[in-house]
Amino acid sequence: MFLTFEHAESPVGALMRGGHMWRYVEYLTEHPWFYVTLIESDEDSVRQTVYLIPLLEDLLELVQADDQGLSILHVFLVSPGSLNGSGSWKMDELIEIKRAYGSERQCLVYSVHPGVDYFENDLDQDASEEEPEVIFSLRSCDSAKQQASV
Repeated sequence: MFLTFEHAESPVGALMRGGHMWRYVEYLTEHPWFYVTLIESDEDSVRQTVYLIPLLEDLLELVQADDQGLSILHVFLVSPGSLNGSGSWKMDELIEIKRAYGSERQCLVYSVHPGVDYFENDLDQDASEEEPEVIFSLRSCDSAKQQASV
């Protein structure tokens, strides 16, 4: 989750009904999160915006929200060095997320561009007992990209 502080609140946010704007936020964990660019549209306007999403469940819910005027353009995985192997936080274009199953546990596998897989824990592809289940795919968002380019 993102943590905010009163002293970091920007007064500009008061101009938006119910809105708050922050000069900065703090991220409290060493877990990956998602940087999502999307199109918000209604009868009167269309605009591009960015959502910072800390939970996979929220990303999956957003994918289902296309009937609410939201269309995903890009999803980036922001991952800690312990996940991406670099030792530092890194942002990669996300292609898909799979759930892999081992004999005693499961793990998430983040596939990023250009064809690299980040495994949530030490379960590797060779230890997988069955075909990984795709739970998010950028391909499911391709229709949004096509609509945005028209």
